[in-house]
Amino acid sequence: MVNQKGFTLVELLIVIAIVAILAVVAVPNFNETMQRNRMVANANEILSAIQYARAEALRQGGRVFLAPVDGTNWPNGLVVYLDADDDDMLDTGEEIRVWQALASGSALSAVAGATAIEFDSRGFAAANGTGTPPSDTEEAFKLCDNRDDETGRYINLLISGSAWIGDADDCNGP
Repeated sequence: MVNQKGFTLVELLIVIAIVAILAVVAVPNFNETMQRNRMVANANEILSAIQYARAEALRQGGRVFLAPVDGTNWPNGLVVYLDADDDDMLDTGEEIRVWQALASGSALSAVAGATAIEFDSRGFAAANGTGTPPSDTEEAFKLCDNRDDETGRYINLLISGSAWIGDADDCNGP
């Protein structure tokens, strides 16, 4: 009797079927994990921008703003600038740091309709662009993505300048 090594066709087909079933289950979970990680990374980036603006206000000893790069749309990128001439506007040479636009499919909005977040020389959130300071119960930003019925993130900001991330349960997809 001759010893033969290898797999039979039936064994090979069974292994291929098992791998295919695992792939069908794993790919959607992997995509969900990637989207969840992207949401967390975007929220952390916004929180980082807020904390950076506050730190710069303390370091520079002046009014520092966090605003949309284009002046209106928060998801298009963020800019931190020192308002050297006290005109409440971003002028040439006032930029300190710029953050790139958020990943495609992400929506960032200022909850109170803020056009900018201002930090004074003590690091306090002095105004949010609409003339009203943040409060203990007011979220500064809401971050959502294009998933249906998915929890987004709030980036909360106290008048003291302290900021943190919380869950937003009112994101309803596209």
